Amino acid sequence: MDVVGMRRLASFPLSATLPCPLRLLHGAAFVLFTLLTLLTIGGCAPARDPHAALLRQLDDGLARVETVQGLLDITQGPVTLNQEFWLQRPSFLRTETESGPGAFQGVIVALNHREGWVYSPALNLVTVVDRSNYTPVLAGEAGAGSSLERLPADVRRAVEAGYPIHKAGNETLAGRRTDHWEISVPAGDAAFPAGPLHVWLDTKYAYPLALRDASGREIRFRSVDFNASIDPLVFEFVPPPGAL
Repeated sequence: MDVVGMRRLASFPLSATLPCPLRLLHGAAFVLFTLLTLLTIGGCAPARDPHAALLRQLDDGLARVETVQGLLDITQGPVTLNQEFWLQRPSFLRTETESGPGAFQGVIVALNHREGWVYSPALNLVTVVDRSNYTPVLAGEAGAGSSLERLPADVRRAVEAGYPIHKAGNETLAGRRTDHWEISVPAGDAAFPAGPLHVWLDTKYAYPLALRDASGREIRFRSVDFNASIDPLVFEFVPPPGAL
């Protein structure tokens, strides 16, 4: 073979010099090698931490919440309270119980940065406490705080504590899209009983629009509006004449 012929042979594609079965085997081996490489790279990628992702969602969403107002139901066993709700973060809240058992009918809770008021028409009784130095430690004192006021922070704390979490899906509540999460709460938690805690977070604002804990307590918004203006007088309270 002359030099020209050798050059032609060297430049000829390898696959063209192989018989057909061998060319097929060569191609299959290349495809298998590529797939194995991709699988190896994928297997080395770190697993996405659902706690970190949910904490980011909570922090980013709640940072955009200035006010919340709407109608909600609180149910415990056979008792349901229908309430009107106003919230201005971080420390202003008012609820008025529109319907429920007689002892709760018309109860008003008004919280601001100075005072906390609870008014019971059934007892004609007003309770007022100082909130100027409010801390969560005072939450159990009548009028000092409200579980509704603390709810977003309590949910965030449960996630931050690393309790097992599972996303159960997406649902529409109060006309808004929500992410449904299940949190497995251990014994000894300060805010929630041990067992499954179901929370429905607004997809945009990460605000809890519904909750069901292991005791059977349920909180659910029937309607909700975010970041609408609220008259500051809503969070003030003037006791009616004759109230004790």
